[in-house]
Amino acid sequence: MKKHLRIAVLFSISGFCTLASYVPANACSAASKETNPKILVQNAEIIVRATAVGYGDPPPPDSRIRFIEFRVEEVLKGEESPNTFLIRGILTDKDDFNDRPVPYDYVRPMGRDGSCSARHYKQGAEFLLFLKRHDISEKDSREWGDITPYWASMAATNEQLNHADDAWLLWVKGFLKKDP
Repeated sequence: MKKHLRIAVLFSISGFCTLASYVPANACSAASKETNPKILVQNAEIIVRATAVGYGDPPPPDSRIRFIEFRVEEVLKGEESPNTFLIRGILTDKDDFNDRPVPYDYVRPMGRDGSCSARHYKQGAEFLLFLKRHDISEKDSREWGDITPYWASMAATNEQLNHADDAWLLWVKGFLKKDP
């Protein structure tokens, strides 16, 4: 009888230890090296301050993510930046400002779970976008557009700006002057 009790206690302790050590996995815990703001600026092909104008296409039948048209207000980096372009995302009426100190080393709050990138944009708001071009022969290019901010997991590639003198915008401009 003592042997059965000892085995039951061992199984109970083992089960408790397993449950106590359980930590819920964050789907976005593997961040890219571009969470380092200096590397982010250096690796982006195009950096622009742009306004989310509105949806640029009808919704696809199987997704709520649509192409959003952006109007370029200022080019910080990249010689062949278009005046307008499309990015897949979701328009919202809510602000989503980064809550971390500048320079940002992490994506804004709406990008911290799920897709590992913030895909919500407030219509009429300005964003600082760090973009890369897709290879036009790749399937992703057809699905996600010619240029994208979704190239660096958990990095601040598409942050909403508070105003034209936003601290993140000023930091990026200052860094580009030192290290173009």
